[in-house]
Amino acid sequence: MEHHPIFYLQHFYRWVDGVIDEYGVQLLAIALNLAPFLIAWILCGGFWRRPPRSIAPARAPHLAVPGLPAHRPVASSRPLNPPDDDESQAFPM
Repeated sequence: MEHHPIFYLQHFYRWVDGVIDEYGVQLLAIALNLAPFLIAWILCGGFWRRPPRSIAPARAPHLAVPGLPAHRPVASSRPLNPPDDDESQAFPM
């Protein structure tokens, strides 16, 4: 017996040929009945469809405790926009 990979494929092809010979009509009937569903699935997006996004969990409401001051954001001491200086550029012109 030869040990070339093509000889192993011959066994597979004989098996496929036997399955088609025995069950060919039933396989055709199954394929024809499933074809409309496959076509509809492909037209609706198929593999390109993204899964639905998960719904974000509900957040608990903020409770105000009497006697404690309300939380307020702390103002920054730095200005939001730094002044335009020639030295602030990475590559001066």
